[in-house]
Amino acid sequence: RRSASRVSRCGATDNYVRTNNSIGYFLPPNLGGFYGQVQYALPENTKQGAGYFAPGQNPAAYVDQDASSVGRYIGGRFGYANGPLDIAVSYGQSTYADLSQSISLFPTTQTTDGKGKLNTANLGASYDFGVVKLFGEIAQTRDKFSQATSTTNALVPFAGTSAYASQTDKYTGYLLGVSVPLGAGQIKASYAHVKYDNGFATPFLTTASLFNTSTLDASANKLALGYIYNLSKRTALYTTVSRTRIKDGQNNLAMGAGSGGGEAAGYLSSTGLTGYAPRSNTAYSFGITHAF
Repeated sequence: RRSASRVSRCGATDNYVRTNNSIGYFLPPNLGGFYGQVQYALPENTKQGAGYFAPGQNPAAYVDQDASSVGRYIGGRFGYANGPLDIAVSYGQSTYADLSQSISLFPTTQTTDGKGKLNTANLGASYDFGVVKLFGEIAQTRDKFSQATSTTNALVPFAGTSAYASQTDKYTGYLLGVSVPLGAGQIKASYAHVKYDNGFATPFLTTASLFNTSTLDASANKLALGYIYNLSKRTALYTTVSRTRIKDGQNNLAMGAGSGGGEAAGYLSSTGLTGYAPRSNTAYSFGITHAF
């Protein structure tokens, strides 16, 4: 949990699943249609004081490591609902990597400072016309990771080295959906698109930047159609079919995730002459839900 290694592109933050050590506040319901909530989560990590010995390190090394802020989260969502209209905007920031550490083993001292944060913002809205209800959402996630390292030598004062790297990847997407009442149930359909922009920049005026036509980006599109049949106020049957098409999924494990149980996301074309090819899959689901 204290590593500065990048964890982006797939499962980058624990707060996607569960937020520990958090406190939240919900606005009261009598604000004329306005609603919202805010949440803050504290990290739960320990500081390793001077002289800490980490597994795998030389016992003679002198280690000083600050408490990591991995697990910290702050976010909020605010909206307005009145009659057929419901619109809301949200923002959240989660820290998934944080390391501030120095390791001294005479005569050298190595210092590492790495940070990684996810910033997510979205805007969603729906409007109920009675015979049909429309949904829409736009969203963007920025994954920023930076790391600085330096090495000094007590015996050779001017022989130190340093390095700094920073990269911001972006995920930009939108979703359009519709819900149509039909008998005791509803027909639901949606289309979603997400594009991954790799933030790595090739140095300007190099051979790679001038002649390399390959891309490190990726994208995915998904079309879904489903039906929900209400057996009662609390019990319903559902079924869904979806078709997903992924382009350049080899560049990002999160974008190239399969629908479960299938092949790994290799994305190699059958001929091997064109490098990589788009990949598609079809998924089905059905079941029963009950609200207790």
